Amino acid sequence: MKEQHIEIISIAHIYIANPRPRSRGRWQMMVANIREVGLKKPITVVRRKEPDPEGKEFDLVCGQGRIEAFVALGEVHRGDLRRILLNSLPVDTIRWGHKVTAVSPLDGGRHVLTFADGSTATTELLVGADGAWSKVRPLLSEAKPAYAGTSFIETYLLDGDTRHKASAELVGGGSLFALAPGKGILAHREINGALHTYVALNKPEDWIHRIDFSDPATALSQVAEEFDGWAPELTALITDGETAPVPRTIHALPVEHRWDRVHGVTVIGDAAHLMSPFAGEGANLAMYDGAELGEAIAANPGDIEAALLAYEKDLFPRSASAAAEADRNLKLCFDDNAPQSLLDLFISYRSVK
Repeated sequence: MKEQHIEIISIAHIYIANPRPRSRGRWQMMVANIREVGLKKPITVVRRKEPDPEGKEFDLVCGQGRIEAFVALGEVHRGDLRRILLNSLPVDTIRWGHKVTAVSPLDGGRHVLTFADGSTATTELLVGADGAWSKVRPLLSEAKPAYAGTSFIETYLLDGDTRHKASAELVGGGSLFALAPGKGILAHREINGALHTYVALNKPEDWIHRIDFSDPATALSQVAEEFDGWAPELTALITDGETAPVPRTIHALPVEHRWDRVHGVTVIGDAAHLMSPFAGEGANLAMYDGAELGEAIAANPGDIEAALLAYEKDLFPRSASAAAEADRNLKLCFDDNAPQSLLDLFISYRSVK
């Protein structure tokens, strides 16, 4: 492996609303690989289905510019990747249980954070990675996420190949898109044979809030009624759900979301460019944003404003391109011509010989 020079940027603290990590695993080998390669570009982490004879249970694939989400052995689970990155940090970096309730500007580019427990912290550089309903974004922009017209309900079928054979065969080894105008059942295979189902419906924003999800079986049955007459192995991806259904209304920021430079603060990930999941780029872009921001800071020692200016200059067109793709794909998946509209898109990707 070619030796790389990795510049380390000191981070004082990362404030996270969750009271503790969701879970902790044994990721020493993966962390060592990440440190060896250097987190300079996006990565894909792949867990092998069977341990390698030499004891290497994971592959690390470095991307150039964007994560190559799928490789021969599968796709990294977001929870796994989250654990990997958390475990690579010094133990005292994360401040768990610190939910930001307000952010106020001070002089000289500093900001004061107020947390739900009443405590505060003052920043020299504030990076908001706080998602769709960011408390940091309003310092930069008046834009607010708007409902995209589609609602999701998520659930899982566990041990699909054994206990849900018909649905597992339908999903196959990758992803399933069963679409019709205004609705769809989407699913993909995850590790250990789990089938992850997304039910998509074009409904008014308040429709999903009128379903009582405290009774999972009744809620899933009510959702499945929207697909009356569909093949039973498809509707079973809804009614056989074994985890509490998670309702999600899909929101997005304006495709061309951008802001003027504000001293001492920026945002990354969904806080910067919330979009529908139909470009498959949300987590990829968030990681790339972080890597590019780190590189900009390293390239401009002692001049944070120059670093933020350089980072945002590239951020805006990059995120706008992905957001436009996500907006287009969401609409064509459930438009009046679905599923033909999606098939036409796939056909358009074929190389012309």
